[in-house]
Amino acid sequence: MAITPDMKIAQIFREYPEAVDYLLEHNICECDFTTMKRTLREVAEDRGLDLEKLLEELNRRI
Repeated sequence: MAITPDMKIAQIFREYPEAVDYLLEHNICECDFTTMKRTLREVAEDRGLDLEKLLEELNRRI
């Protein structure tokens, strides 16, 4: 299985703990409840991050 753009941040934290450091390093999640309920795509768009590069690195780490 792989991390997808439509996965909720909380789901990534639960299922892929090896990706958490990368998410935190890039301010993708400050561990607040609002962000945890959103999808990776939504958070990346809000932060102006390249979703494809983000997915590539996250999936490389898992």
